[in-house]
Amino acid sequence: MSGGQRTPRKVLDDLARIVRSSKTITDRGYETFMVDETQRLAGQQLISQLGEAVTHLDDTFRAEHPDVRWNEIRGMRNLVAHRYWAIDDDLVWQALLVHIPDLGRRLDLVSPQESGSGSTSPVCGRVVKSTGRPCLLKRGHRGRCRSVT
Repeated sequence: MSGGQRTPRKVLDDLARIVRSSKTITDRGYETFMVDETQRLAGQQLISQLGEAVTHLDDTFRAEHPDVRWNEIRGMRNLVAHRYWAIDDDLVWQALLVHIPDLGRRLDLVSPQESGSGSTSPVCGRVVKSTGRPCLLKRGHRGRCRSVT
């Protein structure tokens, strides 16, 4: 293989690393993420890498996982890469807290503990219907956020 090509196994390894790294960021908590520019930029970079990595998966693999929103993953990457001034940090947080770990579980890349189902993040993170933003109530608050996910 030449230096620029990625084997399917390497791409899946990259995706597993991204899932684990997103958990590292979210374990530090929402408030840390929002006040620490380095954390926000790291989260954006993970989204960019994720979007690029999925372009290296072959059509057969993507067809075997029709429940994954491949186009949305690439679209989020394009937003982060090309419209950096329009990035919504709450959406990045939601991707790191919910969507990337969910992708890890759907693709069976990491254990549930690694992907975040055993997350120590203190906030709920589910999407609130009325605002479309992540719920910032304490994790385990019994659904008062009226979430959609």
